[in-house]
Amino acid sequence: MFSVQDLVGIGFSREQAVLLLRNHYFILNWKNKSFEDFRKKMIEIQKVYSVSREKAAKAVFTHPPFAGYDHSRVLREVMRLGRVVGLKKKNIVNTILQRPVLAGYSQKRNLAVIDAIRNAANQAGIKVSAKQGLELYKKTFGKSPYPVTGSKKRETWWQRKQPATTTPSKFGQAIRRTLQRKPKP
Repeated sequence: MFSVQDLVGIGFSREQAVLLLRNHYFILNWKNKSFEDFRKKMIEIQKVYSVSREKAAKAVFTHPPFAGYDHSRVLREVMRLGRVVGLKKKNIVNTILQRPVLAGYSQKRNLAVIDAIRNAANQAGIKVSAKQGLELYKKTFGKSPYPVTGSKKRETWWQRKQPATTTPSKFGQAIRRTLQRKPKP
């Protein structure tokens, strides 16, 4: 297992290193791996996202499973969706590093989020830019974008199949409330 000095040497503060070594997920995931493997993973994070050691360390500290992801795949998939709504790589990378838990979400879920934001904006009669959509997502990302509990079908799918009985997802409801509070441009 790693020592506090090892983690401090690759960009963590002393306090972060102590807390990280007490994190159950981190211990279970990295106990049988060498420090060299972890150091390589941190270097991969820095290269893929083009960030400093401190930003990479902060993301891992904030969400320890972040260290175990295949970051080139994560960024490639998120960039593909980001292009659909018009986001730039810089915005996407900043969002992932601010909220590393988003890197673990499936792209099907992220597509459902885009769908819910578009539906909420259309129903409120407001045009939402890509940056505004991203900010709305960051504020309410914990809510489910799926309208029916246990189903992984997007809002538009349910609206086509059962237009009269479909209620918006909890995420869509939160977005609608937020949009209705803002003045229309």
